[in-house]
Formats: sequence, structure tokens, C-alpha cells
Amino acid sequence: MATTTKTGEKSGAVKRFRKNAYAPVASKLWAIHGQYYDLASFIDSHPGGSEMLLLGRGRDCTEMFESVHALSKRNVHALLAKYKVETPEGAPPPPVELFAWQPDGFYSVLSQRVRKHFEQTDGNYKATTAYWFKVTAFFVSWLALISYAYSIGSLYAGLLAGFVMNMIGFTVMHDGSHYGISKNPLVNRVLHTLWSDWNLWSHFLWLRHHTYGHHSYTGVYRRDPDLVNGQVFFRKHSESPFQAQHTQQWWVTYVLLWFLPNQHVGQSLLYLRAWIVKTVFGVPLERISAIDLLASTAIYVPSLYFHLVLPFQLLPTSAALTMMALYWSGQGLGYALNIIPNHDTYETHSLVSVPSNGLRDWGEQQLLGSGNHTTDGGLWSTIVATLWGGMNFQIEHHLFPSVSHVHYPAISKIVRETCAEFNLPYTTHSWFHAIRSFGKMLVALSLRSSYRPSDAPPPKQRKQD
Repeated sequence: MATTTKTGEKSGAVKRFRKNAYAPVASKLWAIHGQYYDLASFIDSHPGGSEMLLLGRGRDCTEMFESVHALSKRNVHALLAKYKVETPEGAPPPPVELFAWQPDGFYSVLSQRVRKHFEQTDGNYKATTAYWFKVTAFFVSWLALISYAYSIGSLYAGLLAGFVMNMIGFTVMHDGSHYGISKNPLVNRVLHTLWSDWNLWSHFLWLRHHTYGHHSYTGVYRRDPDLVNGQVFFRKHSESPFQAQHTQQWWVTYVLLWFLPNQHVGQSLLYLRAWIVKTVFGVPLERISAIDLLASTAIYVPSLYFHLVLPFQLLPTSAALTMMALYWSGQGLGYALNIIPNHDTYETHSLVSVPSNGLRDWGEQQLLGSGNHTTDGGLWSTIVATLWGGMNFQIEHHLFPSVSHVHYPAISKIVRETCAEFNLPYTTHSWFHAIRSFGKMLVALSLRSSYRPSDAPPPKQRKQD
């Protein structure tokens, strides 16, 4: 039986979230804009590769379809129409749309302008030559640091190696999981799989948790996995069930996310649980394919040996334990410092939580639920963007996830101008302010009375020509 808190809410609400968050969809079909499509015959010839197409099967993939193809020169809607099918007998109807996709809406207008920007340059919105030099430098640095740490037990080298591996994750795995590195889908698939599984996550779960769930429904309670991720420890939305321990989240969160188990290791542990409950933070899981299972096993086995056995073969037990703790702390701290300012500030929660009159433009939803930091174009801004995969340009990333992070500074000017034209807020702060705002949000949501934002975003009116 579910326990009841002093507020009368049931902790069983978390279980109901996982069970009912997503409307059922015919398992072998793709639901897009309230219609069913059978793309099975298109899987092998899909220009973006089979992995991304299969990610949408059995799901409402409207948001993923539109964002991935936002800059495409092809008439993807005309191509899609060829695969339209009726709802099979006994199957649930296609889910209703959550967002608006008007041709004169914010996202459509912005996409046209960003597309024109790339057409006027070299047409490439994937990785550049400089990107590959950077990735090579990161990998060589990590290899040197981890070798030094393992050979003599250098604690400083172990900590720095963790930080550098985290930088590789944001630069390679993150871009790759959105297919933003290369137009060759195999390159993206191999790189994001290697990093995720080597670092004891799961490329299969990450795609469903992050690429599909979080990016499709940013800031939408019962849809965005990152609003329920770890909610037994900390509360990140006013509709999230309040529990007694949340009164301490203003300090407990920092211990859990920054130190032990920290955000990286904690996510690894929660991913293990996801296999058991068959959902990853509310997103239902289908059976993993034989190819994905084989790939993960081939990477996990040497990774487990490298991370959990080899240190004890090379170092005294106490030194091995300390070095390992610092290495994973470096990964976790780097992850938390770059994730916290993106969606979990007081400002972004205030903006995205205000109800919209009618369906909100999907691009507006991404804009309101995301925030930038350190984007003034100065030296520090460039350093942060270079080292951590452009995570300080979170707004641009969420609007155009399949664009390599090396292009975010350039398109941010277009995004700012379009936001001003549509009278929409563009949230950007210093890194310090964003971290402090995260703390303000934690305090507000640690209260028994639900935190309800009082300031609505500016009215959605486009300036007249």
C-alpha cells in the first residue's frame, strides 16, 4: 500500500507516473501529428540510419521528427505521406498533439532563418575539421592522465582524467546521440555507443531517456524524464509529489549530484534499475535488439575490467579506491556543473510552468524550459563552449539538436533576434548566477506548499513589419 505524506499526496504517484505518462501507441507503427505511419520498409534506406528511425517506432515521435528534420532540404512531409496507414483494428488511436506547429509560428520561422544561414555559409551543420582536432586532443590527454594515475596512483591525475572523460562525453557522446557529428549515421552510432557503454551507462537507455524523452517534452511534467529522475531525493516540479525528505533537498541535492554517488555514477545505478522496471524515468522500454545487446556486452566487459579490476592489480588497495573515487567524482562533478544551469534554474522553471492559452509552439516550449550561461562571446565563453560541447548554449541545442555544438555561437544571434521579434524571453546568465538560481529553485520546491511561479512570460506577439 502506498504511504501518505502530511500533504495527503501518495508516494505511489511516482509509480503512476511511470505507468501512465505516455499514451499507448501501436507497437509496430510510428505516430506523427496524430496519424499512424508504417515506416518498416524505409528503415534500411533511411538517410539518417536505422537507429533513429527505430527509436520512434511504437511511440509518438512528432517532436523528434520535426526537430531532427528542421534544417532538411528534403520535403520530408511529402515523403512521410507515402507511408500513412489507418489505425489497425484493436490498436489505440494515435495520441493527440501536445504542441502547435504553425507555419508562421516561432519554431517554423526560426528554422527557416537558421536553414538560410547554413545555405549562405558552406551548408555544413555537422562537425568541422577543428572539432576532430579537439576530440583527438581530449582523448590523448585522457589517455596520458589515466595512464599516469594508474601507474603511480596520482590522485590529481585521476581527478583530471575524470574531468577530461566528461568533456569527451559532452563533445562526442552527446553530439553523437543526436546524430550531430556526421552525415554518416554509422559514425554517430559508433561514437555515442562507445562512450556511453565504456563509461557504464547504456547507449540504448540514453537514447530513450534523453534523445527521445527529454528533448521531445522538455519541461512537461509526466513526460520529461529529467523531471522525475531521482525525484525520491529531490523535487524539481510543483506537480511532483511532495515527500518529507524534500525539505532537506536544498543541501542533500548537492551531496548526491556533486559528490557521492554524483550525477554520473547515480545515473549508472538508476539505469540498472530501469532494466528491471522496464521504463527509464517514465519512458517505456521495448526489448533491446540483438545488435545493441551484443555491442553493449562487447564494451561492458573490458570496461568493467579496466575500471573495477585493473586499478587493484596496479595499485595498493587504499590507493586504488581513492583514485577510483576521485576519477568518478571528476566525471560526476563535470556533468553536474554543466547540466544544472541548463534547465533547473528558478527562471526556467518559472517560465515553462506558466500555462499556455491553447497549444504552445514546440520551439517556445524548448526556449522557455532551457537556459544559457556564459554566452557573452568573450574568451571565457569560448573556453566553456569548447571544453564542454557547447552546453552553455542549451537553448540553441534544444531547438536544433542535430546541429553540431561548434555552430551554436553563430546561430545564437539568429535565435536572439527571432526571440525579440516574437517577444519571447531568451534566458542567459553567468555560470555563477545559474548555479545560485538552481539553489533558489531547490529551496522553493522544498516547501510543503507547491511552488507556483507568479511571473508569466511576455505575451506571444510577433512584431509587425
